[in-house]
Amino acid sequence: MRRSAALLSLVLATTVVITGCATQPQAPRVFKMPNKAMAPTIEAGEIFVADVAAYSQGDPSRWDLVVFRPPHDPERVWAFRVVGLPGEKICFEDGDVVVDGEALDRPTELEDVHYDALAADGAGGMDRYHFEVPEGQYYVLGDNARRANDSRIWGSVPRDLIMGRIDDR
Repeated sequence: MRRSAALLSLVLATTVVITGCATQPQAPRVFKMPNKAMAPTIEAGEIFVADVAAYSQGDPSRWDLVVFRPPHDPERVWAFRVVGLPGEKICFEDGDVVVDGEALDRPTELEDVHYDALAADGAGGMDRYHFEVPEGQYYVLGDNARRANDSRIWGSVPRDLIMGRIDDR
């Protein structure tokens, strides 16, 4: 909590200095996590900072924590982790995320997360879920996989709706 307060103070001070000068880079932005979808990485109600200039010269990478506007609710801002990149095929097997036929090696902090498809296929199975990430879009998942309303439910996020990267986690 003390770290969040210090970051908030820094961001507010930086924002005051940068506003009004079009040639300066964008200041980091402060957000509040609305739910438990990213717990324990980001707890519900926790304040976090995102670098909104992070992708001005490049694209998101796998495992980046990103803030974005969900395609089905563009008035809100959400935070999730990038798992699937444009053109990749995603499925779930035995709690793992499988990309193009290979189970992903996860960051250490996600070793205990169990990912399942959230919608059953026509035969009642969960492991037959397949999703091909369209070009220019990203597949995102919550770290609290059983409570996340993420790409498993509503699909991928277009690149232009990704606002920035969360770096301090």
